[in-house]
Amino acid sequence: MPVYFKTVFNVNLKQAAWFSAVPWGTMAFSGYVAGAASDYLLKAGYSLTFVRKVMQSIGFIGPGLALLFLNYAKSPTVASVFITVALSLSSFSQAGFLLNMQDIAPKYAGFLHGMYFQHLCMYDLSHPDISTYYRWAWWGVS
Repeated sequence: MPVYFKTVFNVNLKQAAWFSAVPWGTMAFSGYVAGAASDYLLKAGYSLTFVRKVMQSIGFIGPGLALLFLNYAKSPTVASVFITVALSLSSFSQAGFLLNMQDIAPKYAGFLHGMYFQHLCMYDLSHPDISTYYRWAWWGVS
């Protein structure tokens, strides 16, 4: 994010560091909110499938919309707000996707999480050229 604020808004790196820290802090807090909202909906009688789908939808659609609006940000403060909203809402997907393994196989949830994340890491290690290309392409660097 500091590179984004430096290249788009010409913000100095000390100030860009502050703009970059706030979204991650709010994401940590909103993860607790997502968990509490998920628990509340389950206790209110909604089905587990419905709650997971709602959390996953918020976690994907919300950040997508916030990042679309980021294109129209005219100041670093407004851009920081959109990035903060995007990262905060993305934590809702943790209350949908990551808990799904515990719902399906509670006894083997740790093993499934480990295998899933091992697969992701192994792909990055075995295909560094592709992984690096997509990361740089996402930032708009050629």
